[in-house]
Amino acid sequence: MQGDEQGMGVPNPQELLRSDHACLEALFEELLGEFADGHQREMRSTWTEFDRSVLVHLDTEERSILPLFERVNPNETAALHARRLLPSPPGLGEACAPAGYSDHG
Repeated sequence: MQGDEQGMGVPNPQELLRSDHACLEALFEELLGEFADGHQREMRSTWTEFDRSVLVHLDTEERSILPLFERVNPNETAALHARRLLPSPPGLGEACAPAGYSDHG
């Protein structure tokens, strides 16, 4: 099956990201069109779907993609953590976060 990792039914992370990003982009384009046309009811519905989809996507990246990236490139991952571009690694806790920052939503 194409897109499977080692033929074991596990999605290839790169394909998963591509597919998810394409879906999010399509939802955002739909939202922009509804905004431009003044369709407020549809826009609210699409926004709710877009918002939920972004949160699911980010959660998936945190739990599935970022650990893979960290194994491949630990130095870059550490640099991104230091610049606060990635959530804190487990175990660092709130004491390491800037004031008002939370990884816990």
